[in-house]
Amino acid sequence: MLKKHAKFFENILFIVDLIVIGSTWLLSYYTRFYSGFFQVNKGIPPLDIYFYLITPILLIWGFVFRSFELYRPKRISSYIDEVIDI
Repeated sequence: MLKKHAKFFENILFIVDLIVIGSTWLLSYYTRFYSGFFQVNKGIPPLDIYFYLITPILLIWGFVFRSFELYRPKRISSYIDEVIDI
């Protein structure tokens, strides 16, 4: 039962991380082209390009997160071990 709940929370963390990455990707578009912090000299690209590129970005980061096993339970490990993992 505990293992089933641990897997559920691992998946929730994974999904939340992907949502954060996708949100920051779209926020970067707004920050770059509409916030006024940066000068736009060559025009604003369509948002469709950013939506098109979000899929491979999420796939790559999802693969990286899973391959480094960042979501495995760390009940016994120390904070130093977690820092080394990251």
